[in-house]
Parts: sequence; C-alpha cells; structure tokens
Amino acid sequence: LRPDLVIAFLGNPIGVVNKLRSLDFPVFVFDSGRTLAGVLEMVEKTGRLTFRTGAADALRRQLEEEWGRVRAALRDADRPPRVFLSLPWQGLWTCGSESYLNDLIVQAKGINIAGGIRRRWLNLTREQLLHDNPGAIIIMAKDQSQFAASRDTLLADPRLAAIEAVRARNIRFLDEN
Repeated sequence: LRPDLVIAFLGNPIGVVNKLRSLDFPVFVFDSGRTLAGVLEMVEKTGRLTFRTGAADALRRQLEEEWGRVRAALRDADRPPRVFLSLPWQGLWTCGSESYLNDLIVQAKGINIAGGIRRRWLNLTREQLLHDNPGAIIIMAKDQSQFAASRDTLLADPRLAAIEAVRARNIRFLDEN
C-alpha cells in the first residue's frame, strides 16, 4: 500500500507514528481538540489536506445545521441530566474535561460525570460509575448491533442495577461517526 496520506491523532502511540514516517508515508497528526469548534476546524483541515475543500465545507455546514437543530430542541431544557458517555472500547472508557465529547455533553445541557477530571480519555471503575450514578448513559457505537450488545451487557450486570440510568433503561445510542 502507498497511501496518499495517513491521518493520526495526538495520543496515538508515537512509535507507530514514527514508524509510518520512517517508511516515508505522509503522516499528519491532528489534535482532536477540546471543543466542537475544534472538530469543525479538523474537518476544514482535512479538506485542505485532501484537496476536497468543497466537500469539507459542505460537511461543516451540515454539522453546524444539525447542531443548530439540537440546540433549538434543547432550548427549554430545565434540569440537566448527569451523563455517562461510554466510548467504543472495552471497559468503562469515557471522556474527561479535555475532550471535545465533554463539550458536546455540556452544550447539550448535560453534566458529564467525568467532566471534573482533567484528561481526554479515562477508564472508570464500576465503583466510580455507581458513586456518580448517572441518570443517562450514552453509548457510542459503530452501529445499532454494537450498541445493543453494549447496552445488554450493562443491563445484565447485577452490580450496575442500582444506577439510575440502568434502572430507568435510559441508555441511548450515539453513532461514533
């Protein structure tokens, strides 16, 4: 394979990035950012790097319009839910305050239960999840099938039965794309 471009992210193993560069692959390392605005900037940069600025501009406009609709729908929300965002990795991986996903939760008028931790990504223990007792769980997954498997694993764990979101079955899907 001879890719035109390899896209990596801060946090990817530096040894892998350096190995790709040593093989003369063109590598661009992104900082995924701490805000949704940073994600939109990443879309623009990807468009410039791939000479597809028109497609990138269209995607940015689409994302901005969708986010506008979400903000409008949440305008009258009065009580912010405590949210656990489950990332698509094994364990109870989630986002801390330095992730753009934390910004997504906050802008959607939620409270990230890991938002007080100054990290991008972290793996909670069951005890932490029980202590923080989220009222909503959002599972990022590639599709409904992966979501259902993750949801069913959470619901089947008797140690998590005391969590408000599990009791209420307030577990929602978020497409990882």
